[in-house]
Amino acid sequence: MPGWERKKMDYRVKARVLEGKEKTLREAIETGALGKGEIFEKEMQGAMQEARVSNGLITFYEICYCPSPLQEEREYYDRYLEILEAQVVEGRPSLEGEPLGEYLLRFAGEDPGIFSWRPRRTGTSGGPIAPPDLCDSC
Repeated sequence: MPGWERKKMDYRVKARVLEGKEKTLREAIETGALGKGEIFEKEMQGAMQEARVSNGLITFYEICYCPSPLQEEREYYDRYLEILEAQVVEGRPSLEGEPLGEYLLRFAGEDPGIFSWRPRRTGTSGGPIAPPDLCDSC
């Protein structure tokens, strides 16, 4: 898009699971369906696996290259989450709370001890995987 610079932005996102969407969100994360086939698929999956929940509020980090926060990702997040805030941050301080996966299992009445959420990110830095290209609208 002319008139703006394509720049990587890190956001700290705060959200709540939409009522009745806990099971479908868990399934989308577990099966890899969340954002499947999109350029930001790995980042989105990693963000959900690293997300933490405190008092029903989910906090996670997301990288975005679009002119407005989570412009492309919202199509997927809005199916399961109510995004309350997306704030630009520098760095990624540790998040407080229970892992999202454990919260979703506990919410469903399942034992979170049998399920282990592990980030799928790879590489020596352990950081986010940079997308090879920008999203379609960027």
